[in-house]
Amino acid sequence: MLGGLIAAGLMVCGIALLSAGAGTGASWLLDRGRAQDHSAGPARANPATELDELTEGVTRLRATISGSPDSGAPPLPRSRAAE
Repeated sequence: MLGGLIAAGLMVCGIALLSAGAGTGASWLLDRGRAQDHSAGPARANPATELDELTEGVTRLRATISGSPDSGAPPLPRSRAAE
């Protein structure tokens, strides 16, 4: 009876020790990854500026696809299936 309690206590302590080690290792890896991200260069541009640039790009692509005069591109040929 006493041996079983001691064994259970040792197993619980062993699991706790392994969990603490795994948590410490994961935290170290995450901190190391964040440090590399910061050393890679400046942060990304302002999200509002990025959104404006993407919107402008989509507008230009739509104009190119539709062949509008302000795009400077010839109209794309239409397939017969669309008719």
